[in-house]
Amino acid sequence: WVFRAKEDINQDYLYYFLANWDFVNTANSADSGTRMPRADWVFLKDTLWDIPEGKEQTSIAKILSCLDDKIDLLHRQNNTLEALAETLFRQWFVEEAEESWVVYRLRDLVKHVKPGTNYQPPRITTGIPFLNVRNLNNGFLDTTDISKISNEDYMRVHKSWQPEVNDLLISRIGTLGLVAVITEHDIPVAVHYNMINLKANKVSYQFLYFLLKSKWFQEKYSTNIRQSVQEYVAIEDVENIELPLPLDQESFKDYENSFNIMFTKIKTNRDQIRTITQLRDTLLPKLMSGEVRVEV
Repeated sequence: WVFRAKEDINQDYLYYFLANWDFVNTANSADSGTRMPRADWVFLKDTLWDIPEGKEQTSIAKILSCLDDKIDLLHRQNNTLEALAETLFRQWFVEEAEESWVVYRLRDLVKHVKPGTNYQPPRITTGIPFLNVRNLNNGFLDTTDISKISNEDYMRVHKSWQPEVNDLLISRIGTLGLVAVITEHDIPVAVHYNMINLKANKVSYQFLYFLLKSKWFQEKYSTNIRQSVQEYVAIEDVENIELPLPLDQESFKDYENSFNIMFTKIKTNRDQIRTITQLRDTLLPKLMSGEVRVEV
């Protein structure tokens, strides 16, 4: 459906009205589909809604739009920082690479390279998040829509090792090469077999983050693709990826620190996005229901 507000209704207010769960749940309650769920337009257009006058609509829309604009700005800042990091990484470690650099294997840079579990525990409503590839989103974990497992199953699948803060994940089955860092907001979390868990050792986890995301590494990673039911990358192949790096040079610390600073800014922005999103999602239904009123 395409909606256009009438003259006495603010179009931005209409957007948030439609985004509110009160409308969504009402639409879902009148499913008229036979094979696929489908909202019933006749039901919806006959449903009565309490909405404020035009000036208050404008004020509500302005408050929510300001929050969305801030979220959008922070996302764009992070995209810029990610692009800058990629440019610097290619310049410093590809274009200006020297033959004298030591060739490390990925396993030399990390404490471990571990696949997640291939055991499929039963899913429950409340419990410990069980990550899948779809939860890796722009370098971080998105657990908005995620399945859960019991604490007992978590201890079973992660008996020998457990994901920790600042671990890195990279997808290795089906969708390949997606990277995300585990933050303090994510723990505890269980990891599926279609991801690899890495713990940084000889380099900072921030540098490892940008290394894994770099086109340089991604090209090396993709050369190890094997074919089964789905494309996949074997753990031993990932461990043996060769990486010429100047880790023994004094200048590397300066390079690494630059990446650490950029990652800190990206994570700070990400934390703000999380906070503002939660505020917007809390305010939205309250503003729409009239529980919270705004001055006109």
